[in-house]
Amino acid sequence: EHTMNDIRRISDKELTKMIESAQQLLSRRNPVVEETWWENLLAALTELRERRNNEGAAK
Repeated sequence: EHTMNDIRRISDKELTKMIESAQQLLSRRNPVVEETWWENLLAALTELRERRNNEGAAK
């Protein structure tokens, strides 16, 4: 059983790959895709990457 603390950190490389995958999926306009869910995921991933970039710049 996993608690919230067990969740591993996504690497920057994985994060970029996930963002690209989500963008590709949404660009295909696949009717099967739960579009809102993927748009929300993409927004969250993009925000995470921006926060990481900002943290890196702040140091």
